[in-house]
Amino acid sequence: MIKKLFLIILVIVIAFILSAFDVRFCPIFNLFNVPCVGCGLTRAVKLIFHGKILESFKYNILPIPLLILILIYVCLYIINKEKLNFYVEKYKWSIIFISFCVMIVVWYINLNNDLLY
Repeated sequence: MIKKLFLIILVIVIAFILSAFDVRFCPIFNLFNVPCVGCGLTRAVKLIFHGKILESFKYNILPIPLLILILIYVCLYIINKEKLNFYVEKYKWSIIFISFCVMIVVWYINLNNDLLY
């Protein structure tokens, strides 16, 4: 768990550093010149941390649900790890299906978002 958390924090720090220098590191955007599901995510999270929640939705709508889900997951992990693992395993395919549907919707929104080009 510690190694995964360290890796996640490292990726977030690198994303913020590259974003500060206006470097796009999205391989999908660089190869196909089309925004992906995560395009604008770093800028949206930065706006949330600056208290501009509604403005962050202009770049990407995912940060709020992602931050809420991460907070819930961490709290449940701390409270009862075994029960959390049971529910994640039990509802794995539902979680995958819902995540896939959300990604398709966000990708469609990003394709029509002029701020990401």
